[in-house]
Amino acid sequence: MAAELGLSLGRVLVDDSNPLRTAGVESTVADREACWISLGSVERWFIFSGWSMGVQLVSGATQDLGEMARALEAWRNGLRLKEIREVSPFVKVTELAEAHEKGPAEAVAVKWRLLLECLRRDSDRRELAHRTLKVAELAHAEPQLRQLLPFTSH
Repeated sequence: MAAELGLSLGRVLVDDSNPLRTAGVESTVADREACWISLGSVERWFIFSGWSMGVQLVSGATQDLGEMARALEAWRNGLRLKEIREVSPFVKVTELAEAHEKGPAEAVAVKWRLLLECLRRDSDRRELAHRTLKVAELAHAEPQLRQLLPFTSH
C-alpha cells in the first residue's frame, strides 16, 4: 500500500514472536523508537503505537491501510505529533505526549498536574487516593522533588 501511495517506509521490521500479525517501521529520528502496527484479532483493524524513550507518544487504530501507511511515514520522517495527527486523524496524542515532545521539564510539570488532578478527583471516593493525595501534595511542595517525574509507586 505504501508503494501504491508513493510513500517510503524504509526497512520493515518483523516481530519474531508474532511475524504474521505485527510489523514495525524504523524512525529516522534518533530519539524515536520503531513504530509498530499489529492486526486486530477479530476484525480488520490496524493498530498503531509509537514510543520515544519509554513514553507512548502516539496510538490509534484504523481499518484503512492507506491511512496507516501515511501515519507510519509521518512517524518515520520525524513529523511533530500535531502534524502526524493532521496527516492521519485516527492517531491519538495525549497531553502528556505533547508535553514530552516539548522537553523533560514540560513533561514533569504536566505529569504532576495530571497526577494531582486525578488524586483530588478520586480522594472523595477512595481512602487510598485520599492518603496518596496528601503525600503527593507534600512532595510537590518540595522544589527538588517537583523536578522529578512522579509515580504513585514512589
